Amino acid sequence: MFNDKSNDNMDVSVLLNQLKEANKQMGQVVETIDQISKQTHLLSLNSAIEAARAGDAGKGFGVVASEIKKFADKSFLTAKESKTIINNIQTKANEVIAVRTADVAYDTIDKIDRNLFERNCDVQAWATFDAIKNCLCTDDSDRFKQATALMKNIVDIYEVYYDLYLADLDGKIIATGVNQQTVGQNVSNEEWFIETVKQNSVYVTDMYYSNNAGGYTVAYSCPVRDNGGNTVGVFSTRFNWTFIYEIIDSARVGTTGDIFVINKMVLL
Repeated sequence: MFNDKSNDNMDVSVLLNQLKEANKQMGQVVETIDQISKQTHLLSLNSAIEAARAGDAGKGFGVVASEIKKFADKSFLTAKESKTIINNIQTKANEVIAVRTADVAYDTIDKIDRNLFERNCDVQAWATFDAIKNCLCTDDSDRFKQATALMKNIVDIYEVYYDLYLADLDGKIIATGVNQQTVGQNVSNEEWFIETVKQNSVYVTDMYYSNNAGGYTVAYSCPVRDNGGNTVGVFSTRFNWTFIYEIIDSARVGTTGDIFVINKMVLL
């Protein structure tokens, strides 16, 4: 299991989006300044024309018109420079968001990959426990009780499994950790049992909905071998896929962003 604390930190993407919105508002202000400078420039031009018509009487007014023109020109240049700066900030903000989105995607996939890899290691380790092997290899009267107790304890401690199953080579479930009603069921036609026995190795199914578990799960199955290395049964786990949803939900790329995990793509 993983305790993801990414939500404890301020979401950088949200802050960047707020920055982009602030830049947009700044751009609107600069646009207003630009319009005012154009109108002021036009006003100075009209004032200069009127001052020239007035001759000597309009000289003072002409000086004022000249200063207004300088102010308009300066305002126009400042607005132009501000637009360039704002556009650069917007571009950099978009680049940072893109990098963060990629980082979140890689981090999320890494967490999922490590989580599922641990589930693979779990089933291989538990298939070698004495209580599991003895349940298939001995006539001990307590063997089923011991295997059941162990499997129930594993489910309680790890919290990421719906249930654990132990089946003999005939495909009959002889012990479970939680749902005891499944004991005695024949699973010889189930994919996880068939492929594990056929490949004589760990087999992992795709995610599917399990009626026995009552939720979406992935089955990890491993051969159980006696001390001579002979396969005597199959040990299988039912991973609770809700824990993968929690990893996905904890990854944030913005207030409106969604993350989808795609198993494979089919090109049409």
